[in-house]
Amino acid sequence: MDKKKFVLKFEDEELSIDTSDLDCALYQAEKKITINDKPEVGHPFDDPLEQIKKYNGRKAGVICDGHLYKDILVVVN
Repeated sequence: MDKKKFVLKFEDEELSIDTSDLDCALYQAEKKITINDKPEVGHPFDDPLEQIKKYNGRKAGVICDGHLYKDILVVVN
């Protein structure tokens, strides 16, 4: 099974999210991406969700499967 990768493009930076560590769902109609922790995946040294909480509520361009979606609201749970 191919794992998806999401790339969030902000004005001043770019963030790549690996779905083997986090659950991500892109809702095109709502122009929103949700990012949640995967409780079954242990993070012994650093929590990837903690590192991206600062992006919660910001809008970004999202690249998924080679397509760019613009003005997507980032929701980190």
